[in-house]
Amino acid sequence: MYEKDKLIRAQEIIGDLIEGKNPFTGEELENESIMNEVKMIRFLHFLSGVVQENLNRGSSSKKGKAPFEITPEQLKEVILPEGEVGINDFCRCVNEVIDKERMKNISGTVESMSRLYTMRQTKDFSWKT
Repeated sequence: MYEKDKLIRAQEIIGDLIEGKNPFTGEELENESIMNEVKMIRFLHFLSGVVQENLNRGSSSKKGKAPFEITPEQLKEVILPEGEVGINDFCRCVNEVIDKERMKNISGTVESMSRLYTMRQTKDFSWKT
């Protein structure tokens, strides 16, 4: 599960608790439950705001994005320019075929290139960055 997905799930759980429901079963919480205490409900509203801020912040940055991965089909879509291709141009061409809203770009670091070569050799086209 990616960071954004975890935050969305946390927001759902907090929302259920605020409404007095068990987030896992949907059943109403007992009246004497600590979750029905006024201070707890205020805290949950505060916590919900913090989670929402992180969701909003994450939508405009790389935080919460999935690690770089490319499918064999996407790899076939990569179009390289004629002649010699530098490492940064290669990465730009690869990044054009991935979902940049969902995952991190590949960069021209030695580590990235080494891992890309290993992916090609092993036919395992996923990696964690």
